[in-house]
Amino acid sequence: MKTMTAPLVALLTMNSTASAASTGDTPVDAPTRIVVNSGYHELVQVVLQNAADNAGKNGESEAFVGCIKNVQAAHFVPLMAKLVAEQMEPAEIDEADRFFTVPAAQTASAKVARYLIADYQEKKGMAPHRPAQELTQDEQQVMDRFLQTNAGAKIYAKGVFFSSSAALDALAREIRQISADCRRLSGTQRAMPGRPFRWPL
Repeated sequence: MKTMTAPLVALLTMNSTASAASTGDTPVDAPTRIVVNSGYHELVQVVLQNAADNAGKNGESEAFVGCIKNVQAAHFVPLMAKLVAEQMEPAEIDEADRFFTVPAAQTASAKVARYLIADYQEKKGMAPHRPAQELTQDEQQVMDRFLQTNAGAKIYAKGVFFSSSAALDALAREIRQISADCRRLSGTQRAMPGRPFRWPL
């Protein structure tokens, strides 16, 4: 797994990949568009927020907590897109890409992803960072239609990220590198010896 080479300061000010993909400002490939529009970056945002919350509770410095909070989830979009591409057939990627060109699907997908993440956390006995909002009838229909496609079944029902230990391991390694960079940039050691900072992943 390649660790981050770009300075973290640059990551904190980079434009959101998700924003660029959704507005069409920057050409993006199908796997990236699938990740952005299906809301999988929500998973990373939840992890980052939980990490910042845990760091604050464990007495970490404000500089360190602030650094963790401000790391943009957009940094992970290319990694997640790569994982999607590796685990899906080209025809399935095309199928999902066509699905997410529908405005209704783009609008509902992030909320659907949050709902599924909270559902996953509940099933695993993990306290979700925020309660899942119930889906509206239209959003439920979007999710149902997507789950009926081969691509949808693989992404959501089989859980490209949730059920793949290799994918989660790759994500975990990347965010641990962010922890090390934040530690270095904030110039802090662990605030409470014996209570190491842990990512919630």
